[in-house]
Amino acid sequence: MTRRANIRFELRHLRYFVAAAECGSFRKAADALGVQEAAVSRRVRGIEGGGVLGDVDRGL
Repeated sequence: MTRRANIRFELRHLRYFVAAAECGSFRKAADALGVQEAAVSRRVRGIEGGGVLGDVDRGL
């Protein structure tokens, strides 16, 4: 039996992830999105922890 992570995935999570990938850093993504860097990092971590994506290279 596989255990499924309980995550509430929202489109916002994906937008933050895409912005980080396109901008090359969480700080630049946060500036582009008009949010704090911690918010971008939390959303990306939520995607990782929920099994939606594998681990993200945090060398951004």
